[in-house]
Amino acid sequence: MFFKKDSGGVSWLLVCLGNPGDKYENTRHNVGFMVADEVAERQRKPIQRLKFKALTNVLTISGEKVLVMKPITYMNLSGEAVRQAAAVARSGIIADIEANVSRMHPSAEQL
Repeated sequence: MFFKKDSGGVSWLLVCLGNPGDKYENTRHNVGFMVADEVAERQRKPIQRLKFKALTNVLTISGEKVLVMKPITYMNLSGEAVRQAAAVARSGIIADIEANVSRMHPSAEQL
């Protein structure tokens, strides 16, 4: 866990990667941003708070509080945002999950 549950913090950190700017909007380079936006839209909680060099919001996923992050840096510099969030959490990264875009299915209703 990144923060203790009794402190009201989050259990997970979900970093959704993408690149800033119109050039990358709606491209495969921003699939991470699109996933974050879809999850946030379903909960009616936009990811727009600037913190840790990322746009953030705390969402509930599978009953757990999750800090969802969309780094405002280019992908190759996203570690800056993750490093800042992990430092505050005083914990390491729990999981590094790489989405295989070719296997994603539009009916993934479990988010």
